[in-house]
Amino acid sequence: MAGLFSRLFRRPAAQTAPQQVVDAETFRNKYKLFRALLNANARLSGLMAEVEQLMAGDVVFGLGQVRQLATRMGRDAVAMAQSLRDLSGGRHKGLTAVAERLAGELAHTYETPFTPPRKPLVLAHAEVDRHMADLVGGKNANLGELVSRAAMPVPPGFAVTTAGYWAVAVAAGLPAELRAMEQDVDPADEAALAARCATLQRRILETDVPPDLAREVLYAFDDLRARTGDAGLRVSLRSSALGEDGRLSYAGQYLTLLNVGRRNVLTAYKRVLAGLFSPRAVSYRLLHGIPSEETGMSVAVMAMVDARCSGVLYTRNPTDPADDRLVVNGAWGLGTSVVDGEVTPDGWRLVRGDPPRVVESEIGRKTRRFVCAQETLHGDGPDGDARGASGASGASEADGTVAEELSEAQAGLPCLAEDELVELATYGQLLERHFGAPQDVEWAVDKRGRLFILQTRPLRIDAEATRLTPAVPGAQMLLSGGECACPGVGAGLVALVGPDTDLAEVPRGAVVVAPKSSPRLGPVLHRAAALVAEVGSLTGHLASLAREFRVPTVFNLPGALRVLEEGMRVTVDAHSGRVYRGLVPELMRLSRPRRPLMLDTPVHRVLSRVAELSTPLNLTDPKARTFTPEHVQTVHDLMRYAHEMSYAEMFRLSDMTTGSGGAVKIDARLPVDLYAIDIGGGLDAAAPATGKNGGVSLDAVLSAPLRALLTGMTDPAVARREPRPVHLGGLLSVVTRQMLEPPNQGGQRFGDRSYAVVSDRYLNFSSRVGYHYGVLDAWCGERIDNNYVSFQFRGGAADDVRRERRVRAIALILTRQGFTVETVGDRVAARLTKRPAAELYVVLESMGRLLIYTRQLDMLMADENSVTLAAQCFLAGRYDFSPYAEPPAGQRTEAEPGADRETAPCATPPNENEGPNGGDGPSGGDGPSGGARAR
Repeated sequence: MAGLFSRLFRRPAAQTAPQQVVDAETFRNKYKLFRALLNANARLSGLMAEVEQLMAGDVVFGLGQVRQLATRMGRDAVAMAQSLRDLSGGRHKGLTAVAERLAGELAHTYETPFTPPRKPLVLAHAEVDRHMADLVGGKNANLGELVSRAAMPVPPGFAVTTAGYWAVAVAAGLPAELRAMEQDVDPADEAALAARCATLQRRILETDVPPDLAREVLYAFDDLRARTGDAGLRVSLRSSALGEDGRLSYAGQYLTLLNVGRRNVLTAYKRVLAGLFSPRAVSYRLLHGIPSEETGMSVAVMAMVDARCSGVLYTRNPTDPADDRLVVNGAWGLGTSVVDGEVTPDGWRLVRGDPPRVVESEIGRKTRRFVCAQETLHGDGPDGDARGASGASGASEADGTVAEELSEAQAGLPCLAEDELVELATYGQLLERHFGAPQDVEWAVDKRGRLFILQTRPLRIDAEATRLTPAVPGAQMLLSGGECACPGVGAGLVALVGPDTDLAEVPRGAVVVAPKSSPRLGPVLHRAAALVAEVGSLTGHLASLAREFRVPTVFNLPGALRVLEEGMRVTVDAHSGRVYRGLVPELMRLSRPRRPLMLDTPVHRVLSRVAELSTPLNLTDPKARTFTPEHVQTVHDLMRYAHEMSYAEMFRLSDMTTGSGGAVKIDARLPVDLYAIDIGGGLDAAAPATGKNGGVSLDAVLSAPLRALLTGMTDPAVARREPRPVHLGGLLSVVTRQMLEPPNQGGQRFGDRSYAVVSDRYLNFSSRVGYHYGVLDAWCGERIDNNYVSFQFRGGAADDVRRERRVRAIALILTRQGFTVETVGDRVAARLTKRPAAELYVVLESMGRLLIYTRQLDMLMADENSVTLAAQCFLAGRYDFSPYAEPPAGQRTEAEPGADRETAPCATPPNENEGPNGGDGPSGGDGPSGGARAR
């Protein structure tokens, strides 16, 4: 009997069976693979978070960013799978093939095949229709439709196709530069973007037009000169980029060159191509998710109209879907003054009919006009156009035009007569009928009174009508009487923008105030709360852009730059054309959320395919039969599977520790013989030995998780030295088992050594004492997503019923402290995940106390009440549990992570009949922790 009691209450004798010695280097290699897997998991988590952020559509991004995300995601998925394969000794090698498949599918999302067209290089507009937009761009396609199908009065001309652009682009080495720009330039870095744009433009301008393209352009020019009978023919060159004048207007973003003769037509052509890469145009494409490397530029070359007056026709009111009247704006001379907001144009409203009828007119004060430069029209020889002519509608640089100041009398005259208005509106009705949608039409009347349609494109109609809002009582009105270019309400701090203002300095959420409605302001629209201009046209380029970006916009507010001061907070009412001082809550209730910029754009659609392959999680239950590599469908599935299996593999380290070489004894007052295997920064290599066995003291332990665990294990309150009170029934159950299973024959008895495999942030602790077996695995790093504590416990010296009761008491403790828990027989498995390292240290300290508290506890599990009572005692900080104890009332409690242990309340554990929650299973990794809340 004395021998029996010795075996029960003292450390059992060590096993003498021969053991395989595993050196410390083996553990270090396992640890390196585990860290590599965790690092890949952390990177993938960050990449998926970035994908989810971009999917919201509020942040501007390009195809290069999507390409980088997909490439890095595929690379890290393969790395994670390979790490698990090597960590497990090849047990999960099938996952590598799955990862490689996913990496290939991710690459395919952005590697869409694109073959630039090579022929034809030039087409007459009579050979073009609206179905050829991929070859000639939207503007040329619509012009060709007007000539070949709609019989509209269009100046004669031809299209230089996108095949011509690609011929120049390849000669200039653009494809590689474009890919580099997409990959390297942050859309938010406007300085870097401008520098890269300058490089692209310079390459185009310095490259000779390929000979075959040059021949065809000049031949088409000569043919056009013969058809018009004009020996001194001048032409306009208008951009017709892919996507332009379609769903997006690109209003004013590209270059139009006016009044160009044969001598400079090739140079002018290259300048229009280079306009594809102006910072303004590239920014516009980025804001609409259009990759620059997949765009192209066609050019419309048309006989120049020496205009008496020009303007824009809207076949409906763009700010009010219920208003079907036609809207006409016009001014003297070329259309630059209207579309660029240089003057306040004349305005008319016409009701539909046969013929249409003018019902409203407002004559603007047009103080100047733009005309073709006389010296270029009558230069020396038929090709004597002005060198360097460049500007046009949307262009801010000088062109083959000049500005003329008008007399006061002429400034106030209407530029169109009523019969001309009726003719124009009639054409507008026909165009709307032909295209089946409202149209935005540019027109001109030459000095002989002939009307020409210069271009047409779909008109964006704002879904929200302008509503007349009364003046707000008590609010200080600063300006009123403006015209609403885009309805809405916006408030913010005033940012005054002049010709020399660096637009990159305009802050997000500002109310932008400018002298005129220039399309130069396009790049700030996506971050502006509202827009105000002293002069502008409702049919101009900036008005179109404001409606695309849904920015509340008011034009024609004279004195705005004087009244509205930099930094002043104002509210803009773009329903009634007013500006108020301060924030006006009554009006802000009418503000509308903006649709995220990037949604439903080409780049966003590519990102969506990446998201479909990466973010969904299908493998949610590690115990399910489908939790296998064969059922991995996404990167998230792969991460879940690899993460789960890696924890199981690290748990298996405990099976390798007994008899390990390189283990150092920890000399401390512990109830177990503890040996540590340092795999990287876990022990102080310079610490002195404490005795003949070469052990080290607790001070030599540098591993943060092991220090926390040992702090709990050596807590004087729990580290008792005397035997627990003996319960007779429990003692007899142990005696019975000892008699049936002698220690030298029983297969369930473990050795007396405990091992800790440690690094600075990692701990794998295995305690094999007598009939008890516990394994604790933990990672406590900087990334919360990787942090976990995992715990398993089984065995005992008492009968099955008492061992199962002890396990249920442990489960109640762990569940109360936040673990996901699973119990089977006398085995409990639990884990805790995604907590800050500081919280996990509290958890591990509590686990240290729990390991000591539960030793020999199975003998004291006399009845079902002892299950709940044992849990209550531990949670209350009373570690002297006996089956005769009263329920605890007060005392110190086991703190939850993040709480003060001295003051944390002692809460009653959950009813044992509820059982522990089902958790994610024993080896899944993010294991137990004595105190975080359940997920």
